[in-house]
Amino acid sequence: MDDNFDQRSWQENDGFVGMLSTPFPFEEEWNDLTGRPDKELATENPAEYDQQIEKFYEKYWSSVLVNGAVPISHEGCALRIWLVVTGEQAGKLWKDGRSESSGLKPVRLADGSAATFSEWYQEWLDECFATAGQANWR
Repeated sequence: MDDNFDQRSWQENDGFVGMLSTPFPFEEEWNDLTGRPDKELATENPAEYDQQIEKFYEKYWSSVLVNGAVPISHEGCALRIWLVVTGEQAGKLWKDGRSESSGLKPVRLADGSAATFSEWYQEWLDECFATAGQANWR
């Protein structure tokens, strides 16, 4: 997995990846921003803001939120795609947008259906070939 400007191996229950044998906890989008401190507090009381944001991040970035899933794609800026391997969503892909405060949500195909890895990859390949076919090759 990415680790800032380097690569590192992840392991089950390492604080990033959760427990693979535990079912993935969601069937619908999730984005619980409860407890996130107001940015004004950072100016008014920086120490209190730091304490509150740390507590919020502990909850918001908890690895239990991705139990039963493995990261398969990094899209930059800590945005990832996870493949669910355990639970009702097994075989489906989920987008991790927590770095943009958009939570976790199912990856959708062009037709709006929930994406499996093979469908998602096929759609990506089709788009690549369509784009390549439109390019001016010299």
